[in-house]
Amino acid sequence: MRRPAYGALRLGRSGKVALVDLADWFRLSRYTWQVTKDGHAYRVRTIGGRRRRQQLTHDVLGLSRFQRASFVNGNALDCRRANLSVTLGNIARQRRSRRNPYLISIRVAGGQYYVGGWPSLRWAEEVRQTVAQVAAQLRGRGLTRKQVQRQLDLAVGRRVRAGPVRVQQECARAA
Repeated sequence: MRRPAYGALRLGRSGKVALVDLADWFRLSRYTWQVTKDGHAYRVRTIGGRRRRQQLTHDVLGLSRFQRASFVNGNALDCRRANLSVTLGNIARQRRSRRNPYLISIRVAGGQYYVGGWPSLRWAEEVRQTVAQVAAQLRGRGLTRKQVQRQLDLAVGRRVRAGPVRVQQECARAA
């Protein structure tokens, strides 16, 4: 009889289990895991004197706090590496806005900038890749927050309040 290549982590007193690869199970089984109301596994972790939730997917993939993981089969308790994929950047699904539910924000030079919202995830991913390329060019140039936000707005195609002559000068300077 073949042994399964995955292990099960108990999630508190809920009676639910999360599946993880056997190599990860030995490392993750020492923690106490809980389950949220929407079905995601997490543990409580103290960082700098503050209690934070650490998601199981972040522990499995080694993601930072600002990255997201998605599930291939849609089951949030199936945290095997084959079922997880990393979402590009910070694209968060907002339930309140029905018109543009996919919001994008990006970190550049220690600051977080809001880029905008889009109606579909595919469109948001494409815009996110474009903005990431622009952000890579802007790093280390010593720009103010206002200048960085203006360049990101230009990359996305959002109207900028400055006059057309000033926008052309900004584009020429960025190139």
